[in-house]
Amino acid sequence: MLLNKTLIYFTLIVTTVFAVSTTVTETSSVILTEKSRLFINGKSNVNNFSCLYNIDKIKNPIAVTYSVKDNKIHFNKTTLLLNNTHFDCGGNGINRDFLKTLNTANYPQIALTLNQIETTETPSVLSALITIQIAGVSRNYNIPVDVVKHKMLNVNGQLKLELTDFNLKAPSKLFGIISVEDNIEINFNLEIEEQ
Repeated sequence: MLLNKTLIYFTLIVTTVFAVSTTVTETSSVILTEKSRLFINGKSNVNNFSCLYNIDKIKNPIAVTYSVKDNKIHFNKTTLLLNNTHFDCGGNGINRDFLKTLNTANYPQIALTLNQIETTETPSVLSALITIQIAGVSRNYNIPVDVVKHKMLNVNGQLKLELTDFNLKAPSKLFGIISVEDNIEINFNLEIEEQ
């Protein structure tokens, strides 16, 4: 849910700009194809759950402004906003709990901001520095991202985080007999097309 498109832009751009050693500022735009997937996995003491984001709701191209310096790509205001209500966890009850947990009434969106990417020792893996804002709380994460270029650019990765990092409390039911674990995992498999 969280990382999503932002990671897409950087990968597209990385394949062409790392050869440049001087500072270069560029602007581009990308879209996510319908083959893209973004979902959040979690566990309770009873079962596992997965909340899939409706990628079709992201229709507009995403503007990307970046500069290359010291073998790193620095992004300027490259933010993807994900509406909480566009996640489907598989049922009305769990969807309600998900929206309540994210404090959707006060914070209806998750913001994913791509700040920087750089190469790693593995040619197909990039390191992305992102900022995730949930329920008004922002946290920075460095995540490895697999990048494959065919006709489209495919970006894959996952990020493990804790709800308490964002001052969120995992829901519980039946007086605490059923409780959701604090740890969640964001997975993304994004197909990106440059405009």
